[in-house]
Amino acid sequence: MKSKVPFVIIAVLLLASIACGISAGATQTPTPAAAEPTGSSPTDASAAPSPPAAGGSEVIVSVTMAKDVEGDQNEPVNPTDVFAPGDKTIHAVVAIQDAPPDTQFSAAWYTVDVGQAAAPNTLIDKTEIVTDGTRNIDFSLTTEESWPAGTYRIDFSVNNEVVETAEFSVQEP
Repeated sequence: MKSKVPFVIIAVLLLASIACGISAGATQTPTPAAAEPTGSSPTDASAAPSPPAAGGSEVIVSVTMAKDVEGDQNEPVNPTDVFAPGDKTIHAVVAIQDAPPDTQFSAAWYTVDVGQAAAPNTLIDKTEIVTDGTRNIDFSLTTEESWPAGTYRIDFSVNNEVVETAEFSVQEP
């Protein structure tokens, strides 16, 4: 039986992630959820971007969900797509290859199904970074509270076009 987490926890997560920022490297520019296009609501399923068609981007080589990263190369540590409610930080390591100068990468974190804690397709946070070359980008989301159990997704965009999606879940151990 799924536990029902009050909506207050999602609100706290949203505020905490905006207040604390999301770690994606020194040149990261966070974009708050309020920057959604006018006339759309992040909780409106029709307002959330659709997952991309298979194939992805030629610039994004892979996405690895992990519990941590290490070193200057942002190598994923403890790769997994299942996290515990008490895991404070969730990492999405995006390997890019031959990105032209001034390429804009972004990660938009959404709920998929977290029961009554939040509506499906609720935007949790979005982070952007402009970079180039071949390297790993660490998009991460941190909370001081527990994650509501359920499923989540991250839409990755290159120059404002969603090209890759990753899903993960939060489950009791």
